Amino acid sequence: SLSKTVPIWAVVLNRLKFGSEQPLHLPKWVSVGERRDIEHLLPDMVKTARHGSLGRVIQEAANGLRTPLRPLWIDRSTQLRGCELAHHGRQSMEYTPLVLVSASQVGGVTREVCPLHGRESINRPFPWYFPWGLGFYNAGC
Repeated sequence: SLSKTVPIWAVVLNRLKFGSEQPLHLPKWVSVGERRDIEHLLPDMVKTARHGSLGRVIQEAANGLRTPLRPLWIDRSTQLRGCELAHHGRQSMEYTPLVLVSASQVGGVTREVCPLHGRESINRPFPWYFPWGLGFYNAGC
């Protein structure tokens, strides 16, 4: 949900309030094809949000925005150089940051041993290293 659901809701709210030119912000690990597929679905998502059963509530939420929402991803490898909000102040920012924090770390192929079964896992189809012990266990590891 941090990779796609939150950014999709952010852009839907942004487009309801600020217009259809608002860009979709996805993390770098989302493929070009998946990004294209999401972009293709966005006009219908905005229409459904506007005219669906919760349309009034969603529109009220969008109307409360002063600046567009912008997802920002923070993981274990993120290097923070001080807080932009502290230096620039919230009033001067061109967007409202949605800070998405993960205990995982962006990665790639890795070798690790499953703590449940003792089997080694070599290929990681998803570009994240998941820390064991946080409730994420894969019985097939």
